[in-house]
Amino acid sequence: MTYPRTNDQIPGMIYRIAALFTILLALYVGYMGYAAYQAHAAKKAIFEGPTDQTFGPENADLTVVKFMDYACEHCREVHPALMKALEEDGHVKLIVRPLPSASSDGSQSARIVYTAATLGKFRETHDYLMEHFGPVDQSFVDNLAAAIDSTPEALEEAYANEETGNAVWENKRLFDALGGRVTPTFFIGPDTIFIPYEGMPTADNFKTMFNEARKGL
Repeated sequence: MTYPRTNDQIPGMIYRIAALFTILLALYVGYMGYAAYQAHAAKKAIFEGPTDQTFGPENADLTVVKFMDYACEHCREVHPALMKALEEDGHVKLIVRPLPSASSDGSQSARIVYTAATLGKFRETHDYLMEHFGPVDQSFVDNLAAAIDSTPEALEEAYANEETGNAVWENKRLFDALGGRVTPTFFIGPDTIFIPYEGMPTADNFKTMFNEARKGL
């Protein structure tokens, strides 16, 4: 038999609903606060990188971070204009942060660039991958080793170090914390995010963005 609720029961029900709503709101606010903290920490961390893994002068007045995927055609296509802009500006430091890829060759290439970093060949390897991305097989390793003045054996030994893979996944963690979705994504100084949705930027386009970003520093 179902008994009707009495007036005495209604305040208790309202109290329980209010308490549940308060708990859910507190959880939501806590989650959003934690997410904001994570994003703030990630934003600071992406601008910090080893000197031998950056391009441009160490005393640059502006730092640009490029999140990219070696298998991403647009990431490779934009490379010449970006590098030309860096050279012509002369006061910008670039930090490249390759990500894991849906392509096996892309993910292996990201790990390879950090492998080469342990041999002091990060910049040379990144440039090589920009121009010669392809299947990562023995021929690729042999050609890369020759191009960066190393040996296949040295690359293979360094590749076995798990830290080279950890560096790639750390980039992914930072990218996710910042709400990243597509590649390439550029952080130009602390306040400017650029994603080339509408065509590839020229070197002059990049230089204009550099100067605009400087105004906020």
